[in-house]
Amino acid sequence: MHEYITIRQLAAHYRVTRRVMARRLIDVGLCTVNRTPTEQAVKRNVCRRVTTWRQHTLVLWHWKKTIAVIRVAQYQDSGDNPGDWATPDWLFDLLDAEFHFTIDAAASPHNAKCRTVWTEEENGMVQDWGCETVWCNPPFCVRVLAEWVRKAYEASRLGATVVVLMPLWLDYEWFERFCVAHGEIRLVLSRVCFRSPTGQSVGKFCLVIVFRPGTRAHVFGPSIRRPRKGGRQ
Repeated sequence: MHEYITIRQLAAHYRVTRRVMARRLIDVGLCTVNRTPTEQAVKRNVCRRVTTWRQHTLVLWHWKKTIAVIRVAQYQDSGDNPGDWATPDWLFDLLDAEFHFTIDAAASPHNAKCRTVWTEEENGMVQDWGCETVWCNPPFCVRVLAEWVRKAYEASRLGATVVVLMPLWLDYEWFERFCVAHGEIRLVLSRVCFRSPTGQSVGKFCLVIVFRPGTRAHVFGPSIRRPRKGGRQ
């Protein structure tokens, strides 16, 4: 494998389209919407620009460093625990008005959304979700998120209704196995801006996956759009 690789080659490696790969690079802060490297990516030597004699710019991504960033898929610039980033109130309120959540299954004390909360110490992964209506914004780390999605699916088979907020990561086996096969998929039409306890913010493209007791095959639910005026931010 070459030290540097193009977006086309990177997409081929992950078996996704170039558009999906570009979105992934945008989500981890390496690429702009114009598919050019961010200043941060250049400074970190994660990618470089190569100008041809026709003045066209070819973007080359450092293979090992880019793969590492994508696999970690966390908020690279923060020392906070990835589970500490709070869901925006407008998004939660919109979904709560429909589902009336009874439990926040993956929260920290400062960002809990429901009266009943399971923090990291209480570990919602080992709790019995029963027939509750559960809100779940798990840490955006691939391996951890996969386990939460599995738990949400299994809980729905036992009677719970679970709504999971997750980044737009479509090319994982567990996404196809649980979300596509058994979930209701809703696209959030704008970046979701999360805030850390230290006041930092980061925007990510996200999906909402609804697991219901009676859902046996995937459906596409209504897209979610942020209200233009009024409501909490």
